[in-house]
Amino acid sequence: MSTTSILTVITPAPSQDLVSLATVRAVLKDVPVSDNAFLNLAKADASSAIATYCGRVFIREAVSELFRGRGPSFAFFGSGQYLGYLADGASFPHPGDPVSLRRYPIAYVASVTEDDVLLTADVDYEVDAERGFLIRLWNDAERPWDFRKLVVQYTGGYAADAVPADLRSAALRLITARYAARGRDPMLRQYSVPGVLEEQFWVGAVGEDGAFPPEVAGLIDQYREVRV
Repeated sequence: MSTTSILTVITPAPSQDLVSLATVRAVLKDVPVSDNAFLNLAKADASSAIATYCGRVFIREAVSELFRGRGPSFAFFGSGQYLGYLADGASFPHPGDPVSLRRYPIAYVASVTEDDVLLTADVDYEVDAERGFLIRLWNDAERPWDFRKLVVQYTGGYAADAVPADLRSAALRLITARYAARGRDPMLRQYSVPGVLEEQFWVGAVGEDGAFPPEVAGLIDQYREVRV
């Protein structure tokens, strides 16, 4: 369902970092404590860059999401049996498109209110937690969402200690590269002393999506938000 939404954070996460300082230090090894400030900045920047690239907020927060719809557009028998959308004066069965919540996977749905009516879980709707979908029900079957205003209060995202390994690994690769590159010219493409030393560093590809090295992009592409 392509309805846009307004999202309000109720309980913000203490941090949106995809990895902890302890994990970063364990990977880098023998890093002096005096470098902690740099590492904290690096992991925050790496996590933010990955989230921006994917178009998502990954770490779990409690939020309220408000959707605006078009109002009633379907028909019922007098007995209350659902018929479907109205089209050119005729009605027909039509399973409902889900409402797509912006924070997922969904950990917990506190309430769903449709036009000021509080809906009941597993009776009026069901949750596809992994994909962040709310599916409208009628008599244990899917039906279209139909509202002028829908308010969903829920907790969504990954727990800080349960970030998927691919995201964690991508962040660690960026942090490690940044730590190793401290002090050098970030625009350096090649440095060569004939017969002694030759160094080449990755830079964003000209004319392509060069936000990350290919091995990092390969880890996180599956998490990009592509829903309409």
